[in-house]
Amino acid sequence: EHLQANGANGHYVGNKVTLADAKTDYVISMIKGVSGDELISESKTPAIWKVRQEMDKVEGVAVWKASEEYKALDKDNLELLAY
Repeated sequence: EHLQANGANGHYVGNKVTLADAKTDYVISMIKGVSGDELISESKTPAIWKVRQEMDKVEGVAVWKASEEYKALDKDNLELLAY
């Protein structure tokens, strides 16, 4: 609802990354980790997916997600959730 009200531009507020965008990107990672494309995907949830696409354009986020530290943390989180 909030994403649509903001024009489904990939941000909850305005045109810049906010904490809400960052948290949504994190939650998308967790949900995709346990369900694959079953619940969230570009075709099923385009406004939410656009948040992920916009976050991936942020250089620091892209570098972090590509790092071994991020990959290890992601793996540990999924193991903690028993997936």
